[in-house]
Amino acid sequence: MEDDAAVKPPREPVRSKWGVPNTAAVSIPHELSFENISHRFGESVILQDISLTAATGTVTCLLGPSGSGKTTLLRIAAGMERQTSGRVLQDGREIGGPSLFMPPEKRGIGLVFQDYALFPHLTICQNVCFGLAHLKRADRIPQAMQTLARVGLDDRADEYPSTLSGGEQQRVALARAMAPRPGVLLMDEPFSGLDSRLRDSVRDETLGVLRETRATSLIVTHDPAEALKMGDRIALMNRGIMEQFGTPEDLYYRPKTLFAAGFFSELNLFEGVVRGSQVETPLGAIKADGMREGAAAVVAIRLPALYFDPAGKGATARILSRRFLGDFDQITVGVSGVDVPLKMRLRAGALESLGIDINRNLSIRVDPKGCFVFPAVETTSSALT
Repeated sequence: MEDDAAVKPPREPVRSKWGVPNTAAVSIPHELSFENISHRFGESVILQDISLTAATGTVTCLLGPSGSGKTTLLRIAAGMERQTSGRVLQDGREIGGPSLFMPPEKRGIGLVFQDYALFPHLTICQNVCFGLAHLKRADRIPQAMQTLARVGLDDRADEYPSTLSGGEQQRVALARAMAPRPGVLLMDEPFSGLDSRLRDSVRDETLGVLRETRATSLIVTHDPAEALKMGDRIALMNRGIMEQFGTPEDLYYRPKTLFAAGFFSELNLFEGVVRGSQVETPLGAIKADGMREGAAAVVAIRLPALYFDPAGKGATARILSRRFLGDFDQITVGVSGVDVPLKMRLRAGALESLGIDINRNLSIRVDPKGCFVFPAVETTSSALT
């Protein structure tokens, strides 16, 4: 007979603060499309001819600076605001447009507000039950508790929002939006109120829950790193227009505009003219495939694309300063023929490992993968605002 002490009890599922993974209730996802959406407020143009489709079960990030129109587009999707023109479609069926305008409660869309908008006089469980009015009373609490268990707050169900931290309130807001099992989930800057250390973990856990539910998700953010990390697709917006829509790799490696290139990283900019399918710069010739001969152009070079050349075959530069930024150093260099100092980004400690001192002359070259050429009609300020 086996020794009783050697018989181990069955292992329970690993439970994080967010509960047991792969236990979220699955939604029936819907495709969400915006078709030529324009919106005005008086004389101000908020959105101009926006068209995009959030594919079934994907996460789409609406990215852009303040005032770009991304939250307005989210409110139009939710039915909280009526666009001036254009249509909103769900699985090809119009839910907001000239022929039909469904109210928010009829759209089957979940919404997480930026400030979470929890009801302070209701318990955590009652807050989550708020979106379950369509169920019989006896079915509401079990479904609410199942959703709270997935975000790890079922043991706080009888408490009130004021007793929770910011991260916990975000989880309650997510649970409330998820509980009705919506086919589309909208989130407006859901992590902006969290401190930087907490933001990464909450973001990762939230993305895991979204993948489990399979709901088609639209997330508004102004943080390019967040969009790259979370989005299957990114819609980059600027002053009410769509700058570019595509995969994170598309926007980062193949930006279509100077604004798109500059939104994801700092740039060194040079003006020039296209000659023989390239533009001459003080750092050498940069390819300008597809651009018209003789056209005025702007060359954009990302900071990591500049590197020191031990062979001395690049442009002569002098190191002016070094700034330690944690994982990397930001180096400022002066280059002959360039009025403004250029910036480089190197691995932290790289100068010491190479035996390079400040104020020393050396040679720098450019990695073509970090270079982009755009028509000069786009100004430097438009790329960085």
